[in-house]
Amino acid sequence: MEKTGNDQVIDQQEISLIGIIKKLWDKKWIIAIVTVSCILLGSIYTFVLLKDTYQSESTILAEADEEVLGFTLEDYKQQLKSQELIDTIIKSLGMSMSPDELNEKIDVSSTDANIQVVVRLSDPETSISVTNALVENFIPYMTEIAQEKSESEIEAISVKAEAAKSKLLNQSDALNDYITKHPSSSYLDLEIETLKSRAAQYQTELVDTDKDILVYKSMLAALYDRADDIGLNIKNKISLEDDTIDATYPAYSKLDSASLRKEITNTETALSKANAEKEAIAVAIEDTQNLINEKQSEQASAEYEYNYLDNNYHTALNSYLTYQQRLMDLRDRASSDYGETHFTIISKAVTSTAIKPNHVKNLAVALLIGLLLGAAIVYIRDYFQKFFKKKQ
Repeated sequence: MEKTGNDQVIDQQEISLIGIIKKLWDKKWIIAIVTVSCILLGSIYTFVLLKDTYQSESTILAEADEEVLGFTLEDYKQQLKSQELIDTIIKSLGMSMSPDELNEKIDVSSTDANIQVVVRLSDPETSISVTNALVENFIPYMTEIAQEKSESEIEAISVKAEAAKSKLLNQSDALNDYITKHPSSSYLDLEIETLKSRAAQYQTELVDTDKDILVYKSMLAALYDRADDIGLNIKNKISLEDDTIDATYPAYSKLDSASLRKEITNTETALSKANAEKEAIAVAIEDTQNLINEKQSEQASAEYEYNYLDNNYHTALNSYLTYQQRLMDLRDRASSDYGETHFTIISKAVTSTAIKPNHVKNLAVALLIGLLLGAAIVYIRDYFQKFFKKKQ
């Protein structure tokens, strides 16, 4: 049975792989020498040349102070790595490192309200000493920082408080002056109620006058009808505009011409007088309503001015009280031991842990490099042997 092209390729790959393994096995002494050499060099590097690094840790419980001094946990972390604090640590421990060099060996992180301080140095005892000195000196250091910032804030806020006090006094004088000149708005309320009562009385009178006018017009209509019946000519009749009421007046049927003319004259006079009274009442109602509007406008203006002055006064008062409260808080911070009240050392560094170098990892890398380098040397050597044989 003939093999396909794929089967032949697989066979060739298997033969090639077996050849590679056989070639490496035949030259295993080279790989062994190279590997042992790499391990020896790696041992010298990791055990002799590399310096050990030791890590110490300490934890501080910190209380943020964002409302008064504006300190957050991030501010505390920055202060823990401040050059001034680190310089103090270097001098107190007699270290030969610069603040920048030691700063690189310090890591500060936070979880919730806990701040972790980690120091990595080549000497285990020094690592412990630096870690503990850092957290111990941080507390009085933050007290100094808080006092300095409090005093600076007090000076600035005091100026603002004085300005707020001056503004408060001005607003108070303006409000008191207005109250003195305008004792109360109750008198306006009384005037407006009186005018409204008067307007209501006029409205009642107007309704009664309209009723009288309607009666007079009905009387005139009946009188005009009687005049027409007896053929009495009445000049300049008043137009009644069909707004009379249905009413009968039997007495008019007995009036003679002279009496009828006299009655018509008297009724027309009464109607004219009633219309005049109606116009006078309408004018009085309009005048009264205008007075009401004026008094209401005056009252609204007075209320607006009072509310404006009162609002300005209370705004100035609230501003002044806010600055006073701020000054009280700042003076409290300045006079208290800020470090003791806002920080607690939860744990100090007692031991240090060696974290570098990782000997096992370094030797494993050396072993791997030795094996790869040995295999590469075997193939390079074999390649050049074949090359020179072809040349010969």
